Amino acid sequence: MGHLAIVNSLTIQQINDTDPYISIGGQLNKFPYKTISDLFADALLVRDGDLIFTWMIDSTSSAGQGFDRYFIANGDVMFDPLSPYPIKIGIKDGYKFDNALSEEQALDLFGTHLLWNAIGKKSLGRGRSLSHQTIDEDKYLLDLLKSVNKNTSQKIIFAPKYNRSYQKISINNFSHHNSNQANLRNQPINTLQLNNTIWNKGDVFLYEKTLEAYLCENIDKGIFGVDGQVKDLLTLLGYKGYHIVWAGNYLPYGVAGKNIDLVCEIAKNNNINDRRVLVIELKVNDSSLSHYTDIANLQLPDYVDFIKKAFESYRGLGVIVEPVAITHLPRQKTQIQHIRQTSLINSTKWIGYSITQANQVVFERLL
Repeated sequence: MGHLAIVNSLTIQQINDTDPYISIGGQLNKFPYKTISDLFADALLVRDGDLIFTWMIDSTSSAGQGFDRYFIANGDVMFDPLSPYPIKIGIKDGYKFDNALSEEQALDLFGTHLLWNAIGKKSLGRGRSLSHQTIDEDKYLLDLLKSVNKNTSQKIIFAPKYNRSYQKISINNFSHHNSNQANLRNQPINTLQLNNTIWNKGDVFLYEKTLEAYLCENIDKGIFGVDGQVKDLLTLLGYKGYHIVWAGNYLPYGVAGKNIDLVCEIAKNNNINDRRVLVIELKVNDSSLSHYTDIANLQLPDYVDFIKKAFESYRGLGVIVEPVAITHLPRQKTQIQHIRQTSLINSTKWIGYSITQANQVVFERLL
């Protein structure tokens, strides 16, 4: 998977000299746990071996505003309360190109292909420190960098890491403390006490972004079914034998300001000819049958069409894109029975989640 990290000359120097991590900072707003869920979701989607392209926004640097290097993630997503940039994404290798690729070159609207995630981010003026792009966009951006550098790059040699312990970031650790969000409003992110962070209210995640962060961390790992047995999310959805080859969250839906919660590309037994793309809409609260129908018939079809066009712009016609809805489980069992007995004229798969009293997140296939 590939990611775009916003950097400036100062943070690049820190990576090279003292702290080989992609570091993210900022302020907690009116809803601190929603803000931190949002930031953690982006970071928790990074996996070992992923490419992270740095997007320089400091026009005074030698690279100007654009791209001149990429790093390879080591899978660590950590928190350092002593740093003004406390969210840390570990990297193990890096490569720098002598000639930077300018924003104008990379985001060319009339090029062979479009870096649609980067263009969406730029056009909407979003300040997300870390965003994602597809496998096809990774290859295209790397090819562009190589084309202006005669296919040559230099390996970056990192200085030794800071000798201090970082905390592992995880949405799987539920706090039993009564933490007051009001005390964190408008404070720097590093004032957050990670072990006291509240992720849920009873059997529901606190925010939709918290559900998103949980899925970003766990979507390619085992999950629990309502029967208490460990299951694979793709098997639960009916994709037995498939695995996730790419995922991205909060992807731009055009340039109108809307976003797609989660998109995954899956493949069966590494067969490049047996791939499909899942477009996933999240709702943190429980949904009635009519609510599900609105999601399936009014919201997801537009997202599916957009993602199909985006992938086919690189691969040609024939990309299979399928819709999925994940909501809280309906609280009444009679609702679930009614939903299963109802024949709906659409192909949207529906998964429900809940959080048990033992703070275990469980999932059940509804449709």
